[in-house]
Amino acid sequence: MLSREEKNAIVNKIKTLKEEVVNIKKELNAVNDLKENSFRKHKGFRDNLLESIKKIKELKSKNDGFNSEVENLKKERDRHNALVKEFITKIKDLDRQKEDVLVKNNIKIPPSRLKEDIERLESSIETEAYSFDKELKVMKRIKELKSLYNKTSVLNDILEEMDKTSRMINENRSVADDHHKKIIQLINENKKSFDDFIGLSREIELLKQQQNSAFEEFKNQKSKFIEINNRLKEKLLDISVFQSKINEVYNEMDFNRKEKQESIIKERAKHVEEKISKRQKLTTEDLIFFQGSSS
Repeated sequence: MLSREEKNAIVNKIKTLKEEVVNIKKELNAVNDLKENSFRKHKGFRDNLLESIKKIKELKSKNDGFNSEVENLKKERDRHNALVKEFITKIKDLDRQKEDVLVKNNIKIPPSRLKEDIERLESSIETEAYSFDKELKVMKRIKELKSLYNKTSVLNDILEEMDKTSRMINENRSVADDHHKKIIQLINENKKSFDDFIGLSREIELLKQQQNSAFEEFKNQKSKFIEINNRLKEKLLDISVFQSKINEVYNEMDFNRKEKQESIIKERAKHVEEKISKRQKLTTEDLIFFQGSSS
């Protein structure tokens, strides 16, 4: 059985341990608050990050559509510009052919002018009252002009082709210019979207850093929480061990007390029984004890 000093030492130890448990629980609650606050911050940054990622995906989808439209417009613009270059090359070649025909046939009057002169002279024969000599001269002139005009038939074809090619140049250049204007317009309209995309990209990078920092803080606080909680468990275990020793002492004391009481009761009962057998006078205390033991 433990001595009084040993028992008092255990009681004091339990008291000290309980005080330490109270302080550890306070420390544990404080760290738990920090841990939960870090987790809430981490969750807040994560939610904001997911929202920003959702927005940037929507912008990216919009920009992809814009880029596709711009790319198609550029292809069409470049295709028409290429046609313009081809037609310019063609019209330059036709112009050289025209000059060759003019030089070769010594043509100084344009075919259109020749045709007009022929039609004017033919009309004058029908409307003017020419003398016979005058009419012969006009007829001769018409014949000369027709001969010259026939020589320019190739030139007419060249001029018609040049005119047609010139129209194609203007048409394709106009279409290319329209596509270029649309491209510029789309780029200007998409500038804000592009700026928003850049802003969101930077925001996402910052949120990632903040989220990682909050998560690291959470992990550190969680580690501290586990370490303090383990200390608490150790203290509680120590209290349980010392409390068990004290309980054993109290149980032993209680058992000894009961044994002593039972021994006293037996002695008193034996004493009363002897008095009764000897017909001795019982005291009031004897009667109370006898009645109590009988009940």
